[in-house]
Parts: sequence; structure tokens; C-alpha cells
Amino acid sequence: MGAFKMQALWKTMLRASGSVGVTVCLALLVSILSMSEVSALTFQLSVANSGSGYGNVGSVPSSISCYVPQPSVYYLVAPDCSENYAAGTSVTLTATPANGSAFIGWGGDCTGTGACTLAMSAARTVTANFISTSTTSGADCLFNWAERTAPQFFAPAGGASLPYAPYYYRYYSGTGNYLATSSAGDRLWATGTATGGKLLDLGLVTSYLDAAGCAR
Repeated sequence: MGAFKMQALWKTMLRASGSVGVTVCLALLVSILSMSEVSALTFQLSVANSGSGYGNVGSVPSSISCYVPQPSVYYLVAPDCSENYAAGTSVTLTATPANGSAFIGWGGDCTGTGACTLAMSAARTVTANFISTSTTSGADCLFNWAERTAPQFFAPAGGASLPYAPYYYRYYSGTGNYLATSSAGDRLWATGTATGGKLLDLGLVTSYLDAAGCAR
């Protein structure tokens, strides 16, 4: 309610009630002001961590600090993975991997691997994918083995491995195929011309390690 309209209402109330009714007028005015206030609209931002690695997701404004506790590591504060923000607030999320882990990308309302800025015009859900560097080493070892064993599918050899949440993959431009592990590091996947464009689950990573000569 505008200041001019409120002042006019106040004068009208005083004339109608006289000095004896000032207390009543004050009570009515407080009630009117309370009813005229528009409650601040808020939306919830929820963050989750996924994968075989560890890391922390922080926010600006600084409210969220979301992590999965590592075994034998002590923390001063508990993880905070969900906060409410006023409508229109701009929130920037940053993922920081722990030692021995790598951040391979966002899921949900964030994409890519850099800092993610969200406009809180609705409820948001975000997943941060962290992978153990031992998992990436194991994946690279498997990719190298696949190139030696089945060059008709995976060539040219020695390409760069890249993150694309929730996968860690290598693309073979000569054959049009992809080979990947999931962020949890437990399964091997293939897609491309050899699979007709379908995502093919090749089974558990551990079932290939011995044959490939890769460390467990």
C-alpha cells in the first residue's frame, strides 16, 4: 500500500473514532500493514554428489557446502546440501575435488565442468559428479587395452580421455565409436557405429581388469 494512501486511511480512521479510539486505530493499522505485506517468495536449491570420488560443492552467496564425508576424515561442519533462496537470486556453484579425485561435470540444472550460475526463478536440483583418479587411471588402461585388442572398433589409438558427466570416455574418430566408464567407475559402456548408436552396457569393469593387465 502506497504511503499517500496509508496516510489518508490513517486520517480517516482518526476522524471516525476520535481520540478515544487511537489505540484501536493503531491495532487496526498494524493488522492492515501485516496483511498488505507480500511474503518473500523463495525457491529451494538442492545439491547432491555422485560418483566414485569425493569433493565439495560451495555456493555464492555462501550457504551451501555439500560433500560426502570421506572415510577417516574429520570435518568441522556437517554438509549442507539444500538451501532456500529469494526469488531472482543469482547463485553460483563451484565444485572442488578432494585429493585423489577429479570433478567430471554437472548434472541436473547445471551443465559443463566450470562454475555454474543459476537464477532462482524456480526450484533447482543439481548433481556434482566426482570420480576417483584411480578410476580414471583404470579406465585409461582399459581404453588402451581395447585399442590393442579390437582396433577395428577403437581406432586411432592414444586419443585423449574426456569427462562428460556421468561418463569418462574416449572417442575414436576413425571408427566413429565411443568407449566409456560411468562416474561410479563400475561399468564399461560403448556406443557409436558398432552399436547402431545405442548405448551398450559391456559389463563390470572388474571383469576386464585381469585380461587387460590393469591394476584393481
